[in-house]
Amino acid sequence: MASFEFMLFSLNQSMVVKFEGSGDVEPAVASFILNFAFQLNQEEKRCSINSLQSNTNKLHKKVLDFIENAKDVSPQINKLGPFISKLYHGEYFYILPNVKLESAKILDLGNQLIALNTNVDLTSIQDKYSLIFADLFDNYDLHSFNGQDRVSISVSDKAKRKCRFCGKDALLVQFKKKAHAISEALGNKGIICNKAGDIQGSDLKMAEI
Repeated sequence: MASFEFMLFSLNQSMVVKFEGSGDVEPAVASFILNFAFQLNQEEKRCSINSLQSNTNKLHKKVLDFIENAKDVSPQINKLGPFISKLYHGEYFYILPNVKLESAKILDLGNQLIALNTNVDLTSIQDKYSLIFADLFDNYDLHSFNGQDRVSISVSDKAKRKCRFCGKDALLVQFKKKAHAISEALGNKGIICNKAGDIQGSDLKMAEI
């Protein structure tokens, strides 16, 4: 199945628009791109969307008209409406096609949006955030989800795992159940912990006691 997706994010919100189908998705993708600022390659007869966008009256109207015309064909396009409507006039935001961003890059793009939307010097913003978050991003990564992606924490090889709760390895503990790193009751569907083991045999009886 062919698919193509765009990540949209501003300082206060983010979303993913995904086009997929059994056939060619390029016409739908091109129709989407034409509502935003884009570059046209005459020789290759292709258009590419600008990553950095500004919410003008013209853009706002074109996007809302596009949603109205495409909502029956692609119902998920309706999600684009609230995103655009929450942007104030002139607000900068990003549209990134088919990319998976690391935490450091997300932070960098966020800093650029702060600088553009508040007229603050970018260097001073970067220095401030580096001082606060440098150690954090050296040890952790951030993930944003479109509701379909899945990220597994820790090693994938079961033989090399140790349970994060009891500390036992694969000789004593099974790793068969899907364990959500954050409770599924809180809405987490995509972050799975590989290091949550199921106690086996006699150990299970001891745990129950």
